[in-house]
Amino acid sequence: MSVNAFLSDSMKIPPKSNIFLIMMAYLITGCVSSNQSLFLKDNKDALYPLFDEWNASGRFVVIYEKESINAKFIWKQKTDEFELRILNSLGLRSIVFRGNNQGINSIDGAASDDIIANEDLLELIPLSEMRFWLTGNPNPMIEFSLYTKDSENISFTQSGWNVKILENREIDSFYFPGKINISNSESSITILISDWKI
Repeated sequence: MSVNAFLSDSMKIPPKSNIFLIMMAYLITGCVSSNQSLFLKDNKDALYPLFDEWNASGRFVVIYEKESINAKFIWKQKTDEFELRILNSLGLRSIVFRGNNQGINSIDGAASDDIIANEDLLELIPLSEMRFWLTGNPNPMIEFSLYTKDSENISFTQSGWNVKILENREIDSFYFPGKINISNSESSITILISDWKI
């Protein structure tokens, strides 16, 4: 089944919106590197702890111009391997992306040809940063602005995107993001993380 067919059937959204869900999937599936993880652990700019193995689940909303998408996600991280599952609003059907620091290796329930067809649009978004942004940290290998850190929120700018941690969750004496907003001049992505497992 193609990505567009899957999304049109399971999420009941206009076909034009399907491409933005695909873009979100690629945004979330940023490249992962064990070397970057080790670098960040020793980096004074780290805002939140970064573990080699963790799971996060929740919901994301993408707004692009007049289009919007709302879906659930589950991300499983194990060293440099990840699995991202995107579910429809009822949580009944899903697309699963699996990959490592080289990118996406497999897609279950979707045809890779549909992804390749949208390659030009996917290149517009920062593929390598989201793995860090989801954990509340900038990618340590790429320049970022001085961040704001106060009792209300944490924010920084990287690769033309404004990243704001709006809410936190305490898990086993560690703080992790609970709500993240990522925006630029054209789009806004809000990620609500309901569950962290480390």
